[in-house]
Amino acid sequence: MKKDQLGLNVHIPNDPRQISLSKELGIGWVRVDMNWNGIEPAKGQYHWADMDDAIQKLLAAGLTIYATLAYSPGWANGNQPRTAPPLNGADFAAFVTQAVKRYQGKILYWGIWNEPNLPAFYTGSIADYLAKILAPGADAVHAADSAAKVAGPDLSHSGDVRDATFWYKWMTTILAQHGQRLDVITHHIYKEPSAWELWRRLDGFVFPYLEGKNLRNTLSACGVAGKPLWITEIGWKSNAGGAGKQASNYTDFFAGIASRDWISKVFFYELNDVAGFSELWGIVDSNFLKKPAYQVIQSQLNAP
Repeated sequence: MKKDQLGLNVHIPNDPRQISLSKELGIGWVRVDMNWNGIEPAKGQYHWADMDDAIQKLLAAGLTIYATLAYSPGWANGNQPRTAPPLNGADFAAFVTQAVKRYQGKILYWGIWNEPNLPAFYTGSIADYLAKILAPGADAVHAADSAAKVAGPDLSHSGDVRDATFWYKWMTTILAQHGQRLDVITHHIYKEPSAWELWRRLDGFVFPYLEGKNLRNTLSACGVAGKPLWITEIGWKSNAGGAGKQASNYTDFFAGIASRDWISKVFFYELNDVAGFSELWGIVDSNFLKKPAYQVIQSQLNAP
């Protein structure tokens, strides 16, 4: 894979080392969190300073930004947790409009929410997600900037037919009702202990309890196989077998992705470990020291 096909999840990069290490790695893209609850804590009162600073520095480093818009402020959802949908989709659309217009010419690709099939990130119904988040959000992006593209639904590849979180149920419902609003299909997948398990779920054989559903045949059945597909979260932890195992999983990933041109872009999760957090997904640690996985990715990008 080449520079323009690879990105990193960097959240809201407020440490200059996050930007310098992303640039040094050689990737072309970053995925950033543009959280509604933090930017508009009171209706009509916007706090853009931190985001302005991060975006300016990322662009100066030559990185292209994919921004994910998500999470409700209390004033918009009846003072519930940020994972609850807004009471009125027009409030989310107003925020989206402000964001897209502010960064017009700087950010072209916009994601609408993050992993709505997981209760950790979304606690409403799928009907509310469609009516109050996806439809008004996507329409606001397109109306605010005719060149902008909407990416989604950024589902987690989790669950099976017995679970409300089953990605297939969400994906088929979303694409049937609002697939035309999405310019890019995005998806998240993690699979330990090996990259082999990952590919099996993306385009290979899957167990009967998953009803034979892999991502590729699902997108084909939904009629969106012609749209670009981005895997916007994928990665392995360094505390699941050690930093060497993490690096070998990245090596196996690159071996597998070479024959899968149906995947247009990949964003690794994530750049750096979070201090005090038990799951160590970063390719650098919380002190910004590089792990072997960092070198694997950098070597791949420097390969002829």
